[in-house]
Amino acid sequence: MKLIYFAPLLILCWLTCNSQTNNINNLDSSGLKQGNWIEYDSLAISGIIYSIQLQPDSINHMKNDQINVASEYELIKHVGLYINGNKDGVWEIFKSNNTLWMKVNYRNGIRTRFEIFFPNGKHLYTAKDFDKENFLIKEYSKEGKLIKEKYFKKELINSIEDTKLFIVGY
Repeated sequence: MKLIYFAPLLILCWLTCNSQTNNINNLDSSGLKQGNWIEYDSLAISGIIYSIQLQPDSINHMKNDQINVASEYELIKHVGLYINGNKDGVWEIFKSNNTLWMKVNYRNGIRTRFEIFFPNGKHLYTAKDFDKENFLIKEYSKEGKLIKEKYFKKELINSIEDTKLFIVGY
């Protein structure tokens, strides 16, 4: 008889403990990402470029192309919030040595600003909404001195993966 009362209590305790420890990387009933997430990505840090000859793009012309083959990768950690399957709020991106590399702000899955940091913690780039079509991007020296400002189309910035945002300076 005591087992009948004890078993539901044990199940309730297990469910409570399990729900409290599993509050990261959850999907809702529709399969959409919800709540706090930690995601991992890899970033190629060195590689080899091979030149190859591809299929002809016309009868008399052979098309040359290059293939980048990465030989070393770095594990990148993304920490942030999903609401209804969209990134929202501030996402922090860490290099493999756990140093903060980027902060990216989202609203309904769309970037609204981002910051990229030098290893010393100072800004390398900051970018924010400037108008309906452009981001204003500022580049800084390692000492924190503003070097230059430029504008990029939002369409371009929002098409780049988070780990590739550093290319805005090239």
